[in-house]
Amino acid sequence: FFLMIRRPPRSTQSRSSAASDVYKRQDEKIALLISMAAPFTGSTKALRSALGGNPDFIHGSYFGLHIEGQRPMVETHSVLVDLLPSFSFHLYESEPWARELVRRAEYEKKYDPGSEEGKSFWSNYTNSEENNHLKWFPSPTEKCFEGFGRSSSCMLLINDMIKTPSAMINTQMFSNEVRDMNALLRIYSLGKMDVLDHYMKERNESRVPWLENPGVPVAIAYYSHHNTATQLIYDRDPKSVTDGGAFTSPDREVVSGGDRVVPNSGPLFAASKWAYEFDQKLPGAKPVKVLEVCSHHNEGSLYDQQDGRKTIQYNSYMGVPCSCRPAPGQHSDGEFCLHATMVRDGGFLQFLGKVVDSNDKNPTFTNAGFAGMTNEQLNDLVWRCAHIL
Repeated sequence: FFLMIRRPPRSTQSRSSAASDVYKRQDEKIALLISMAAPFTGSTKALRSALGGNPDFIHGSYFGLHIEGQRPMVETHSVLVDLLPSFSFHLYESEPWARELVRRAEYEKKYDPGSEEGKSFWSNYTNSEENNHLKWFPSPTEKCFEGFGRSSSCMLLINDMIKTPSAMINTQMFSNEVRDMNALLRIYSLGKMDVLDHYMKERNESRVPWLENPGVPVAIAYYSHHNTATQLIYDRDPKSVTDGGAFTSPDREVVSGGDRVVPNSGPLFAASKWAYEFDQKLPGAKPVKVLEVCSHHNEGSLYDQQDGRKTIQYNSYMGVPCSCRPAPGQHSDGEFCLHATMVRDGGFLQFLGKVVDSNDKNPTFTNAGFAGMTNEQLNDLVWRCAHIL
């Protein structure tokens, strides 16, 4: 994530150290919240590490963290617990926006937009009452991609996470709900559950899975063109392997679109919730921009208002350029368009540079610390804080 802070008017001269002034009213101080490949609802990659270890920590045959070295890491790294698949889907499964999201995903699997039946169905669906809360997402009859191995159509590419539990071990299903996730880790985790209990209790009591509205405009960027696990299937008890000192991997996986770490369901679930709340004019709700990186559909400026102050005024979907997109006439499986590469993708960073240049000022921000600094003071601050710039 990163925030765009509204800058004070250039005429402001007074200085203040009051950090409380920054946080007093976030909607006045924060112009935009931008998330990049954020795991809003967790990732099965964390669960895979908790159950079978992660051989990526081994270099060659000898150097790195072997399975025994990873046991205490699973027990003591709260971030791994935080990234486990969350129960967000179960919290909101009866909400109209969540039902519509799942229904659209099911229709995508049933009706091929390239077939005559599919074209007819999607033409009728787009203008129907069924397509009420996802009007901001383009129809599958429109084209979003060229040259990738995935479908060129504009599609959600998600699974129903209520019907797709996070894990199946020896035919026993474990959903994302608190009880199932606790049971799964208690029985099969690399770590000792009496140690993990503390972190699991904190996770289950936190408000993070509720995806509470941030109360500021949000842009959610995600990659979508890789198969990404949403369910791990083990034909045998993973502890029968890890207790012997070896890593183990799922025998099979249920996949959806994603970036190989975060499935599409995470960013699109959060976006759908917040977009719905804005449409319903709920207190504090602000518009959402969904940025599908490497898509060429509706490329352009993030801002809806270009005269003077640039602002975001409504929910919408946008394609965003990327350097890992194949050149016209060429094909690629998007091998370099991965979770970890978005933050250094040249095309995406150029887009962000234009977003940051918003000309936005906060007329009420008249007492900010930086506003009254001289050039000499600002240069001194840059020199002293070079390690974080």
